Amino acid sequence: MKECSEECKISVNEFMPGDPDTFGFFGEKDVQINKTAAASIIQKYFSDFPDTKAVIQHYLPDYIPEDEYDLVRYQAYTSLGDMTLVCPDVYYAEKCSEKGSDVFFYFWTHRSSTTPWAPWMGVVHFSELDFVFGLPLLSPKLSRTGTKNQPTDD
Repeated sequence: MKECSEECKISVNEFMPGDPDTFGFFGEKDVQINKTAAASIIQKYFSDFPDTKAVIQHYLPDYIPEDEYDLVRYQAYTSLGDMTLVCPDVYYAEKCSEKGSDVFFYFWTHRSSTTPWAPWMGVVHFSELDFVFGLPLLSPKLSRTGTKNQPTDD
């Protein structure tokens, strides 16, 4: 496991999900960062926000211990997802709704058996497209679930 202490210097680019040294891909997938390092990362992500301390407190409240590595990593990862995907989408949806448009959201929760991403990342953004556009039906050899690749009426 790669451990990151407060002494480590992590740039925002190094923490992006595509960086194999931090998030794993073909290598280490169980990166551990402590609360101090995560706070530093969140500070860098949200540096343009008016109250970064409040953002850090939101994702890393006092009751989370310094060495609760899995939770700290999850919270830092969630902060990035909220900033880049969730919050802008919710804001846009609210504005569309205010104008009278119907707005719908979905949360894709199925984790593909062929995903290269570390399990702690859950179901990552964009992973639903293979299913939306029928990749399991077009390339059955990619499916390792043993289930039938037949559409249902559900």
